[in-house]
Amino acid sequence: MRKCAEKKNHACALRLYELIHKHVFSSDPSIGPQLILMLLDCGCLHLAEREIKKIKDWDEIALNTFITAIVKRREPDVALPLLNKEDGAASLNSESQIYVEILKVCAEFKYLEQGSKLHAYILDKNLLESEIAIGNTLISMYAKCDDLIKAQNVFDELPARNVVSWNALLAGYARQGLNAEVLARYQKMQNEGIPPNAVTYLCILKACCGLGDVKRGQDIYAEIARKRLLKPKSRLCNMLMDMYVKSGLILKAHEVFDTLANHSVVAWNTLISGYNENGRGSEALQLAEQMQSEGVSPDAFTFACILKACGLSQAIDKGLEIHAIVLKKGLHETDFTVANALVDMYAKCGSLLKARAAFDSLPFRDVISWTSLISGYAEHGPRERALRCFDEMQQQGVSPNAVTYLCILKACGHLGAVSKGSEIHLLAANEGSLDRELLIGSTLVDMYAKFGLLQKAEEVFKRLYRRDVISWNALLAGYAQAGESEHVFLFFDRMRNEGTEPNLVTLTILLNACNHLGLVDKGLDYCMSFSRNFTIIPTVDHFTTIIDLLGRSGQLEKVIASIDKMHIVPDIVVWLTILSACRKWKTVEIGRWAFKEAMQLDCKNISAYICMSLIYLEAGMHQDVNKIEALRLRNQANNDEECCFLRDVNGLVRNFTSSTGHSLQRHRCINLENICNEMNKKMSLGQVPNDVPLSDILCKHTERDAVAFALTNTCKGTAVYLKKNVRVCDDCHSAIARLSELEQRKIVIEDSNRHHVFERGKCTCNGYW
Repeated sequence: MRKCAEKKNHACALRLYELIHKHVFSSDPSIGPQLILMLLDCGCLHLAEREIKKIKDWDEIALNTFITAIVKRREPDVALPLLNKEDGAASLNSESQIYVEILKVCAEFKYLEQGSKLHAYILDKNLLESEIAIGNTLISMYAKCDDLIKAQNVFDELPARNVVSWNALLAGYARQGLNAEVLARYQKMQNEGIPPNAVTYLCILKACCGLGDVKRGQDIYAEIARKRLLKPKSRLCNMLMDMYVKSGLILKAHEVFDTLANHSVVAWNTLISGYNENGRGSEALQLAEQMQSEGVSPDAFTFACILKACGLSQAIDKGLEIHAIVLKKGLHETDFTVANALVDMYAKCGSLLKARAAFDSLPFRDVISWTSLISGYAEHGPRERALRCFDEMQQQGVSPNAVTYLCILKACGHLGAVSKGSEIHLLAANEGSLDRELLIGSTLVDMYAKFGLLQKAEEVFKRLYRRDVISWNALLAGYAQAGESEHVFLFFDRMRNEGTEPNLVTLTILLNACNHLGLVDKGLDYCMSFSRNFTIIPTVDHFTTIIDLLGRSGQLEKVIASIDKMHIVPDIVVWLTILSACRKWKTVEIGRWAFKEAMQLDCKNISAYICMSLIYLEAGMHQDVNKIEALRLRNQANNDEECCFLRDVNGLVRNFTSSTGHSLQRHRCINLENICNEMNKKMSLGQVPNDVPLSDILCKHTERDAVAFALTNTCKGTAVYLKKNVRVCDDCHSAIARLSELEQRKIVIEDSNRHHVFERGKCTCNGYW
């Protein structure tokens, strides 16, 4: 039987079992226990359990030895029923190791009921009075079974407590994320004069990490260093690094890493994943190469981290290389984290066909698999597929998590899918996600604001269990997009009164609000006050808005001065903004300068060519117009496709593009055709009024097709909702304004600049967008 157990030979075990029963040896005290252990080792659990039921008159030593042997085999289903036998638990002697081992099994497999029964027996025998190891293991068992109340009760009832007792309790609170409770009990531990050890510090650092309490964490680190507890492969080092990573202090984490004499794969993984968590994928890839150059072999988690870094840095070629290694090692079949990381990497890189192929090859799909794919479609499109994937995920019984909700709500916002967004809002609310995840609430505010439903956005905002800068920014951005700048300034004042600190995004929103109203001085004041009061340094985006403000008001000298004073290099948008101002004010020389700078950054940008051509055309410099056109052709600069989404017509999101038009039969809208014919008569071919914005020249009028389709396919009086990826041109704006009056419809369009709500022949933008 011993030889059979060593070989784990299932067939041999069954044959021996038959022989022993045939000769009635199983009742022999010297054979019965050995038979059961052999059956366990060979995987014959049902036969082992049958034999255990035959145990009757075993002495204490035999029973203790037998239970210990079963516990060591990690077979709780077999070992624990012995506690329920009439002569089982009662036969156990008072050697503490027996109880400790059984309680460990209960903790490992979360056998709370059996552990509680053993606890009752221990209390009957008053073993807690003399055996502190049993009490400590009881605390640990209850904590690991997620019953912190009983763990705390056992702790409170112990006649004496040592560092192990405290560690068991602290670990339980830390495991459930009750970080403030961990620190409070650690203070009590210190008050009782119990010196902490490495395990204690692990719990405390984990709590500091969860709370983002870097100052406390650094104090603990100094204490650990004084006690010389930092060993080359110490978990303390990894936990300290993790704390810095989660607090966004990646350089501090790197400093701790550099102090280690030897870098284990765990330490490398902590650092690489830390760079990923802080959005620094390229540096994470460099670290992975450095790790291998030092001779440290990557494990499955390392490969998952590298794949994530490839996604963050859009390093598709490196991702393909890692995918090949993963296939060779078979990790895509043996490690689900790696398999999911492959889907996520391709999705983040915008390679959705490969992401879908990796997804379809998964043996099963969890919420992470689905969320990775949904996120890819939501980010890179087609976004309609994100909605379809979400429905498919639910049909397969996979519940969404917080990240899933964030991705799908963003997709709804971009598509303008009002009904679907409201449906998901209700689903998240019913699941209690809004009460747990502030970011979901903020995303809902942003989504409704994108729909132009500002009252609904404000309603969600007011119901948030707390409000942070992200939720405030979502509401401010909604009002700014709708052109209600006064509301932006009003809510910003309320935000400050509630004690919420603004950030760079807040400044962007405020400057855009100033830009919509042409408030140059107010915009400059905001820039200075943010630098002075919040130590926020404006970025190139903020400078672009300031330049646009100055340019629109004709202050081109100040524009040039601003460029000279910028502490950062201007991007293509800055030069395009200056070009637009030069066209408005007919300033050829400054326009040439801006065009030259734009070409150095992006020689394929179609907007730069068209704007410079119009500057020359309006100055009567026709030869220069021809030169610009020749340069455009030589550099192969072409216009991006224009796209317009019509949402919730018969419950669908329909797509109208400049290249393909709409797939359905085009329906005639008589009023729209009459309006367009009138406009065409007023403009002679080739004339471009100098007050027509650049985007009008590029406009393919897809919104007209979308509106025509909506008006002829919906009931009279139904509101029409559109979303367009570029600015609505003046012609379309005028046509749709008149159409809203003739058709007696509310027409809402979100373009790249703002929201337009057309009713009774007027638009909320008042002609400024």
